[in-house]
Amino acid sequence: MARQAQHSWTKHLPIGLLGIRSTLNTEEHSPAQMIFETSLRLTGDFLVPSEESRDHDTYIRELQESMALVRPERRRPARTSFIPKDLMTCSHVYLKVEGIRRTLIPPYEGPYEVLARSKKTIRIRLEDRETTVSIDKVKPAYLACDLTSSATDTQPTNTETDPAPQPSSRPQETASTPTLITRSGRIVRKKIMYNV
Repeated sequence: MARQAQHSWTKHLPIGLLGIRSTLNTEEHSPAQMIFETSLRLTGDFLVPSEESRDHDTYIRELQESMALVRPERRRPARTSFIPKDLMTCSHVYLKVEGIRRTLIPPYEGPYEVLARSKKTIRIRLEDRETTVSIDKVKPAYLACDLTSSATDTQPTNTETDPAPQPSSRPQETASTPTLITRSGRIVRKKIMYNV
């Protein structure tokens, strides 16, 4: 190789080094296999031409048949995000903070009032304007006023008057029992025994 390119042998040096690194040693391993633990892909300069002559028409037909069997690889399904059921009925939502967040910055802002909703978007009122955002970027806000109104709706109303409170079975401490305070400041109380 160096004899053929006497003036520009440096241009052919990478191919020469590839040949040296891909030759098999006595253990039938190349230096590249020992270093990289895989075989190198060689260029056409190192392959011996086939002595078998093939008809071009036959080669083209075989190539077409083999390519007809090749099917495109199945694409992975798009990742669907979780959408809570309450998102279609809630009055307020939290908006996800996009981008890189600094330390101790909450992942959501809000709550913001929902003005309108569609299948994929929600129109919300920010501090000074209205905006439409994707349904994937919001989550429902459970406000205290919503919880109390739903709790009163679900609890059955009792039309009867509440019964009079029962007198406690625990005897009342009388003012005559002295309270003892220890040096450490603890209050000593007498054990109350119940007579059944």
